Amino acid sequence: MSDLILGEETRQFQELTRNFAQKEIAPKAHDWDQSKAFPEALFALAAEMGLMNVLLPEEVGGLGLPLNDACVIVEEIAAACAATAVTFVANLTAIAPLLFFDRQSRSQRFSDLLSTVRFCGSNMSMVNYSRKGDDFHVFADKATVLNGEHAQWCVINAYDAATSQRTVFVLERKDFDFLEQAPRLGLNCADIAHVKIAAVVSKDRMVGEENSGADLSQRALCIAAPMLAACAAGVTRSALEHSLRYSKERHAFGQSISNFQSIAFMMADMARYHQASRLLTWRASRLYDTGVMDRTAALSAWGFAADSAMSAATDAVQIFGGYGYSKEYPVEKLMRDAKTLQMLAPTSFESRVELGRELMNAR
Repeated sequence: MSDLILGEETRQFQELTRNFAQKEIAPKAHDWDQSKAFPEALFALAAEMGLMNVLLPEEVGGLGLPLNDACVIVEEIAAACAATAVTFVANLTAIAPLLFFDRQSRSQRFSDLLSTVRFCGSNMSMVNYSRKGDDFHVFADKATVLNGEHAQWCVINAYDAATSQRTVFVLERKDFDFLEQAPRLGLNCADIAHVKIAAVVSKDRMVGEENSGADLSQRALCIAAPMLAACAAGVTRSALEHSLRYSKERHAFGQSISNFQSIAFMMADMARYHQASRLLTWRASRLYDTGVMDRTAALSAWGFAADSAMSAATDAVQIFGGYGYSKEYPVEKLMRDAKTLQMLAPTSFESRVELGRELMNAR
């Protein structure tokens, strides 16, 4: 699989992350999945390497990488463990609204948070807010938050029922309480938590202007969707690699099952899915890096990559036969992770709905 369209520096990051993922993540992914243990020590090591906040500007402790490089990094991590990659994506998704401000403003208001905090949270479900004089009451009895149990702060896109508008706020740890990990089929070692939010915050905790949450969300999608697509591309690649190895080792009727046309066709489809998912992801991320907020490209990448990962993982289970459903083999986890990835916001179905709206509005 050629990476000729990547620059030399990007390929170096790709190789560095691939070595890290295959050494530190892949051998432990099964155990983390079964125990549902959040691998905090791994993220401490990743933070030392600068991988936790690669999009952050260098002046606040990040690597200042373009989104395309971040997507390349996420795919390598997801190929080893999609649940682990989701934590990286959650961090980058949380800071996305903050990246749209000029550097001086961002440095003055959020530099301490960005440079010292390892885990950042962002909401996947409804959070409400209302005005209380000059302050804002942000509340939710049970909100689903990425990195919700471990986040030291969260970026919350909240809804005001009185005005039907959205506003983005930065909440500290004391502003929300962990309730439980959200029940789910896969991504078991990711931190997808239910939290209770009850906070009264001042105007200086607001990101952007009041009622600008919808616009920030639309723009943040151009960061979040390609990274989620990169995560799904990593799952597809992993399904292909496991299937190739197993099909060469497994014999039936005196030959390896890789010689059977039906098996070869399934793996050929996986290869096509991976190549298409990767290139859609790189196109969407490079458009963002050039200053183009192309929601159509971002939604296309995420929706296609998510559905492709599900198809590839299902075919991998089929290739493994009865072993495909056994927890002793890796493709069972891939299928559960792929299905749960499809349900992250925006879901793969929602991405189709949004893409349809984008296309109709462009006419």
